[in-house]
Amino acid sequence: MARAETNGSKTEPTTADLQNELQALKRDIANLGATLGEYGRARGEHLKTAAKDQAEFLRAKGEEGVTYAQQSASSAYHQAEDSVRENPAAAVGIAAAIGFMVGLLAGRR
Repeated sequence: MARAETNGSKTEPTTADLQNELQALKRDIANLGATLGEYGRARGEHLKTAAKDQAEFLRAKGEEGVTYAQQSASSAYHQAEDSVRENPAAAVGIAAAIGFMVGLLAGRR
């Protein structure tokens, strides 16, 4: 805090000194607020960019998963189709057994 000096001895601060100190404090607080605002905006932009990048990465991973699932389902379908063509009697027997089991379970309700 600034103190008025008279003949080399320190005296109590004057009202003007206190007002000057308050004005300096107000400027410092205003500058701090502006700096924090700029930091917040910059941090927000950084987080926004990071979120977009992560969303794009996850979207690409999701598309890969869908493609893999479609290929797996198609492969399983063709494999089942080939098995039915090779052993039609077994396929009919398996289908009948599954139908019988479903009928038993449905009848118990």
